[in-house]
Amino acid sequence: MAFYFLPSVQCFNYHPNYDHYCKHINPAVAVFAQTQIKPAITPGVKEFTDTVELPRVIDSNKLYSDKISNKPLNKEETNSKNQEVTQEVPKTAAVSPVNESAPSPPNPSPQPIPPIDPKNIAAQWGVLPVGIEVDGRMVVKSTLIRGTEDGSQAIQFDDWLVPYDSMIKALNIRVTNLPNGQVQLRSRTVIFNLDLSRLKLDPEIGAVLSIRDVKDWFGITPEFDINNYGIQIKYPATNQSDPTKVPVEPPIDFTNIPHLSAPRFTVTTINKQETTENSPSRGSQNRTFTSSGSLLGGSWLLTLNQTRTQDKNKNETILRLGSASYTLNKSSTDLFIGSQQPFWRSTSPKPFWGVTAVKRWGFTMPLGNGGNANTRVRPTSFGQTVRGQAAPGTLVQLLSRYNQQLFAEVLVDESGKYSFNDVTLSEVRLLLYPQGKLTSKPEERIVNLPIIPGQSPSQTSSLMVSAGTRRNNFTNNKQFLGTFSDLSLAASYRYGVSQELTLGAIASYDNGFSASTELLFQPENTPLQITASALTPTLNTDWDFNANIQYNPTPKIKANLATDLQRSSLNISGTILPRLSLFSNFNYDYTASSPFRYNIGARTNILVRKISASLTLQWNSVSKLKWDLTGKIGNFELQHSRSNFLTKTNLTYNLLGNSRLKAGNSYNSLGLSYQTLASPGSSNSKGDSLLTLNWRFQPNKSKLQVELGYIIGSNGSGFMTNFSHEIFSGLFLQANYSNVGLGSNSGRFELSLSTNFDFKRGVYLKDSSPPIGDIFSGILLKPFLDKNNNGTREPTEPLIVKKFDSLLILNNKPISQYPSEVTDNEIVVPIDPGLYRLDLDPSSYPLDWYPTKNTAVGIEVTGGGFTEVLIPFARSYTISGTATDSQGKVMSGAKVEAVSSTSSHRVFSITSADGIYYLEGLIDPNYNLFINNIPAAPKTIDLSQSSEPYQQLNLRLKP
Repeated sequence: MAFYFLPSVQCFNYHPNYDHYCKHINPAVAVFAQTQIKPAITPGVKEFTDTVELPRVIDSNKLYSDKISNKPLNKEETNSKNQEVTQEVPKTAAVSPVNESAPSPPNPSPQPIPPIDPKNIAAQWGVLPVGIEVDGRMVVKSTLIRGTEDGSQAIQFDDWLVPYDSMIKALNIRVTNLPNGQVQLRSRTVIFNLDLSRLKLDPEIGAVLSIRDVKDWFGITPEFDINNYGIQIKYPATNQSDPTKVPVEPPIDFTNIPHLSAPRFTVTTINKQETTENSPSRGSQNRTFTSSGSLLGGSWLLTLNQTRTQDKNKNETILRLGSASYTLNKSSTDLFIGSQQPFWRSTSPKPFWGVTAVKRWGFTMPLGNGGNANTRVRPTSFGQTVRGQAAPGTLVQLLSRYNQQLFAEVLVDESGKYSFNDVTLSEVRLLLYPQGKLTSKPEERIVNLPIIPGQSPSQTSSLMVSAGTRRNNFTNNKQFLGTFSDLSLAASYRYGVSQELTLGAIASYDNGFSASTELLFQPENTPLQITASALTPTLNTDWDFNANIQYNPTPKIKANLATDLQRSSLNISGTILPRLSLFSNFNYDYTASSPFRYNIGARTNILVRKISASLTLQWNSVSKLKWDLTGKIGNFELQHSRSNFLTKTNLTYNLLGNSRLKAGNSYNSLGLSYQTLASPGSSNSKGDSLLTLNWRFQPNKSKLQVELGYIIGSNGSGFMTNFSHEIFSGLFLQANYSNVGLGSNSGRFELSLSTNFDFKRGVYLKDSSPPIGDIFSGILLKPFLDKNNNGTREPTEPLIVKKFDSLLILNNKPISQYPSEVTDNEIVVPIDPGLYRLDLDPSSYPLDWYPTKNTAVGIEVTGGGFTEVLIPFARSYTISGTATDSQGKVMSGAKVEAVSSTSSHRVFSITSADGIYYLEGLIDPNYNLFINNIPAAPKTIDLSQSSEPYQQLNLRLKP
C-alpha cells in the first residue's frame, strides 16, 4: 500500500516539481495552508474524544475538503473506497466466546486523548495535504498529515503523524467498541484492543498516530518514495489459511402466519411379515403384524405374533400380543406406557409392562418417535466449555478439527484467560496468534470434547420414575395377553455436578429391593474417561461393582479397562504405521480354573496398482492362530479365513468386469467356496467339509436377487437356491432351499413373505420402509393444479412436481435439502416431530397459476404420524391497461383495485406516470373494478377457463 502526498504548500520546503504541483491546487488551499488554526483548548479535547469514541470511520477526504475549500471534491474522489471487505466472524449458538476477566463497569468513559507535546519535534512541522494508496489502489484522495522532507528523503520518517480516522479507512480496519471503553481494531494482519489515550490530539488534524505506531501496531513497513512523493506500504502475507465462517442460520418466525395442527389420531402403517420353514420332520409358520400411528401428540406401536406348528404329534396355532406401547415425548418431559425396556439393572427375563415418567431440568431433548427412557436422559451432544490460558493480546480462534470452519474467536485480555462456551463439537482446533498478529505462525492446540454415554450437562439433572409389572409370555403360554405378576417399582436421579462429573442413584423394587449408584468422570483437558457403578445385594445376588476406564492419549492409540467382581478385561489398540495397526485383548476370570486369556493381533492393508489386499492375524490362548485374508486382482476376489474350528475359502469371479462400477447395485458373478468344520471332541480329524459352486445375479436397479448352486459335502450333495423379489410395490417374497449343509444332510426350505402398507402413502417399497418396530413421522405435501378452484384435489388434477424442490421452502431451506420421496399422490418428507414453517417461492410458481391459500404456514408434526398439507394452485389471470378520469385524462398515482364478488380476495395496483396499471394473480371468476374506491367502467370483469391468461383492459372513472 502507499500514501501519496501532494507537495507541501508551505514555503520552508522546496521540491523540484513544486510549480507543477501548485498549478493543480485550488487557491483556497494555499490560503488555508498559511492560515494558523487556533489550538484546541481543554473543552475542545473533550469534544474530540467524544467523536473518536464512535465505532465508525470518518471520511477524511470530506473532512479535508471542508477545511481547505468551499468546492467539493468530484464524485470519484468522494466515493473512493477500499474494495476489500473484512467480514465479521459470526457468533453461532454452537460456540460463544467468553473472557474470564474481572467484570468491567458498563460503558465506562474512555480516557481523553492527550494533546501533542509542544516540545515534540513533530509539533514543529507543517501540515501536508496527501493522498493514501493501498496495495496499488487509491483509497483516500486527500488528507492532512504532519511531517517534512528535504527534497530527497523524509526527515525522521517514523515520527510523521497521520490521522487516526484516515488510517482506519485506508487499512479497512473494523472498529468495535468494548465495554471497558477501549476499541478493538481488526485488520488483515492483526487484531488488538486499543486504549484511545495512546493516540495524540493534533490541534489542526485531530487524533493522530505516528508512522512508528503504524509499524508496531499493524505489522506493516511503510517506505517513503521521494520520486512519487508518497509512502509505499504493502500488506505482508499472513499465516491464516482463510477459514470459512460458519453461517448463522436465521431464526424461524412463526408470528402472523396460520398454523396447521397435526391430527389427534392416525393409523400410519400396517406391516405383515410371514415366514414358513419346512423340514422332513417338522414345519412351522410365523406371522408378525405390526402397526403404528399417532395419538394425542404421541406415538403408539402394536405388535401381534402368530405361530403355527405342524409335526407328527400336533398341529396348533397360537396368537399372542407381542407388544403395545404409547410414547409422548416433550422437550423437558416424557411419558412411556405399556411394554418397555426398564431403565434399572434387572436379572428378570420377563418383559416389563408399566408406566414411566421422565423429567429434565436445565437441558432439553429433541422430540422423537418412541425410544426408551434411558435414551431421553442421555444427550448425545451438548454445549461444553473450552478454557485455556495465553498471553494477553493473543488472538484465539476456534475451528473444526478437520476443516477450516471458523466458529468463534476471542482476544485474550489482561487476565490471561480465555474460554468458549456452548461448544457442541467433539473435537476442536485452537489457533493462537501472539499479540493478535495474523502474520505470525500460530500455536495449534487440539482439544477433544468426548461425551461419556449417560453424561449430563453441568448443573443439570433428570428424574425417572417407573411402576409396573412383569409379563409371562413364554412359548408354552397359549394366552393372548399372557399373565402378569411381580410388582416392579423404580426411581432414578442423575445430576451433572460439573462439566467433568456426573453422579446418579437408582432405587428399585423388582423381586426384591436394590439400590445402585453410578459415577461418570472425565477430567478436563485429559483423554481419560471413567464410569463406575455399584449395586447392592438382593435375595438372589451379591454385591455387584462395575468400572470402565478409557484412556486415549492420541487419536491413534486407545486403551480400555473393564472390570467387575468376577472378571477384568483390558483392550489396547493403536496405529503404528499408515497401513499397519496392532490390537490386543487380555482377560482375567477370577472364578475360572484357567483365569488368564489373551488375544493379540495385527491388521494391514496393501494397495499396489490393480492389487488390493487386507490381512488380519490373531494369536490367542485358546485356538492359537486365526487369520482373515481378502484380496482382489482384476475380476477375481479371494476371501480366506480361519476362526476357531472353522476354515473358509471363497473365490469369486465378476462377470461384469469394470462395468460393475457403472451398474449401480447390480452384480453377476461365479463363486467357488470350501468350508471345513472340526469338532473339538470328534474322532474325525478332518471334520465336516462343504464345497459350493454358485452363480449370483442381480440386475441394475432391480429388487430381484437370484442365487443358484450345487453343494458337495461330507454328508451328501445336492442343489441350493436363494430367491428374493418384490412382486409388486409393498409385497416382498424371499425363498431359500437346500438339502445339505455343513455338518447336516437334512433338507431345509424357508419362505418369507412381507407386506407393508402405509395409510398415508399406500403400499410402499420394502427398501424405503422403516424396519418393523420403528416409528416414523413427517409431512405430506400436496401442491396441485386446482382446475375447478374448490380447494380439494380431484383425481384428474395433477401434482406439481416440476421445480417442487425450489417451490417449497421448509424452515428457510429448499425442500431438496431434506430426504423426500415423490409418489403419485404427494411429496413425502420424513422428518422428526416438531414445528416447521413452510413457504412458497413465487419465482417457482407454475406459469399462469397462483396459490389460493396462504403462502406461508406453520406445520405441527407429532410422533408416529404424518401431517397433510394441501397447496392448491388456481388458474391465474393478469389484466393491465390505462386508467383515465371521466374526461379521458390519464390518472397517475391512482389506486386501481379488483375485488372478488365471490370471496374476500382483492388485488390492487398504483398507476404509473402514464396511467398504466397492472393487476396479476386474479383467481376468482368475477371481480368488481374500482379506481380510487370509485366504480370504474367497465364495472366488472368475468374470467373463465376459456379466458386468456393475459388481457388488456382500459379503465375509465365513471362521471
